[in-house]
Amino acid sequence: MELFRKSAGYRFLDAFVLANVVELGTGHFCERFLELRNDPGGRTYAQMTHAARSGYRNFAEGSERLMTSYSTALELLDVARASLCELRDDYNKWLMDKYIKSVGEEFVEKGGFRERMSTVRGEARTQQDGVAEGEGPKCPQCGAPTRLRKTRKDNKPFWGCTGYPACRGVVDFEKNRQQSTAADSNR
Repeated sequence: MELFRKSAGYRFLDAFVLANVVELGTGHFCERFLELRNDPGGRTYAQMTHAARSGYRNFAEGSERLMTSYSTALELLDVARASLCELRDDYNKWLMDKYIKSVGEEFVEKGGFRERMSTVRGEARTQQDGVAEGEGPKCPQCGAPTRLRKTRKDNKPFWGCTGYPACRGVVDFEKNRQQSTAADSNR
């Protein structure tokens, strides 16, 4: 009679190896990131390590039970899957608590995606047009600097106030270019 049956083929399955890696990785993760100030009672630490261990151990036990009882094996494999899903949710919660808060602070400080894209697009347009920031005329309404822009309808350039939409001051590009050319030739 064999003490250990030759049913250990599951140890070479990718799912089993992954469950083992998840258990080991969760232990390292919890030791590094879950400390007394973020997890005062140690509940999250215990819950995550137990869920990882349960996923790994129930997978092994369920695979070995396949030799005797399919129903027991399927129940144990289902428990393993549920444990790993619970662990995934714990990781998601940690990410939401820690990472998203830091992203939110950065969002408030630097602006959101649209604001940053608008700034980058504006800088790219000024480089394409060959006009540096501050080279345009002053706004006739508020005195703020203007930026070279183009009309939607026919794509003609004009100098628009940087205070838009609060100030709708506009300087005609062609007239300003003629005035600056005349001023340069008089010097």
